[in-house]
Amino acid sequence: YEQQATKPSRQDVYKCGMSHYHQQHYADAINHLKKVTTSNDSLCQNAYLHIGHAYVKQNDKEHARMAYAEAAKTSFDPLVREEAAYNYAVATYETADAFGQAVPALINFVNEYPQSEHNVRVLDYLSDALINSTDPAKAYETLNQLSRQTPSTESARLYLLYKIGVENFTKGVAAKAADNFTAA
Repeated sequence: YEQQATKPSRQDVYKCGMSHYHQQHYADAINHLKKVTTSNDSLCQNAYLHIGHAYVKQNDKEHARMAYAEAAKTSFDPLVREEAAYNYAVATYETADAFGQAVPALINFVNEYPQSEHNVRVLDYLSDALINSTDPAKAYETLNQLSRQTPSTESARLYLLYKIGVENFTKGVAAKAADNFTAA
């Protein structure tokens, strides 16, 4: 079609890209869908979302993260925006360091979409990122600022209290360590 058409419309290029996507020809899908991102509209938003999905299928999460970020920037379709924001948070968690980008991305999602069906999973990722933090006090403070708690955030909170207690014990601050251990 593209070779025969003088100038294919954006919608036709989008449909062609989506056809490639559904046929699992992800590189071709990305190439076609990128051509649709020239205007700031719902077609562009949806194209970026599927570009992100295609990059994930190619195991290129860094490029997927960037595509999801673009789709999440616009509000043409709130459901597409939420899906893109969720996928951005997950891709960031899977590719970035915890406090540099992952924790803020996960917290932003939970705060922006408090009723999302994805929140329990996002809070699980957040708990994991915070448990692996090199600064347990900061991680503990971050957890305590959440308005919603889950079993994973509660487990992370207790584990972080224990780690803070170990740090205090190592520093020779036995009274604080005892308080941390008691609370944990």
